[in-house]
Amino acid sequence: MRILLVILSDSLHFVLTKVLNPDNEYSAIVVDEPELAKKKFR
Repeated sequence: MRILLVILSDSLHFVLTKVLNPDNEYSAIVVDEPELAKKKFR
């Protein structure tokens, strides 16, 4: 099963480090503020 994950930019770090399950196949991660998310992970 492929998963589309939609989350708030403020929660992105937590989700990437604590919630994502490597057994699942994620097709995309969508955030509400992409520019803010880019700045956090550069």
